[in-house]
Amino acid sequence: MHRKWVGLLLTRNNHIDLLQIKYQLPEPADPLSDPDYEPPPPAISNGFFAWFSPVIHLKEEQMIANIGGSPSLDGCSLSSLPTSRNGLTGSYPLSGLDATTFLRFLRLLRHAFSVISLFGIGLLVINIVYNLRYVSSHDRNTLSLLTIQNVRGSWMWPALGVSYLISE
Repeated sequence: MHRKWVGLLLTRNNHIDLLQIKYQLPEPADPLSDPDYEPPPPAISNGFFAWFSPVIHLKEEQMIANIGGSPSLDGCSLSSLPTSRNGLTGSYPLSGLDATTFLRFLRLLRHAFSVISLFGIGLLVINIVYNLRYVSSHDRNTLSLLTIQNVRGSWMWPALGVSYLISE
């Protein structure tokens, strides 16, 4: 421990006294000697899309370990984690599990809407091709070019199929 002396000047009844207080500064924690030490998560730069790469590449076990400061999960699968504090000795912050469940739900939405967007882009191409081939230029505008307003016949089946796949 480092010992420091601090001198304080106190005024009392027109007298100046020098009072010395001895205190000790704590030494910095050594990561190797602390059993609960976990290295911090990798730093994220300040770029606009800097968050995107960690969200895609971070595994759920790493999310649980990094969010909420929970203990390390070496060799532990996600299904073997307890659902309450009573399952582990010591403190186990459940906020890491809640946040990870929320991020897992957001990942599900991202995947679902990515697939739906690909179907929508395919339908958009079909609508544009049909409108350019079979609809006269004075009967179409930019908005009707992108919709199924003027699409007729067997060209409607892809739209019906995709709407069925999305709704199921």
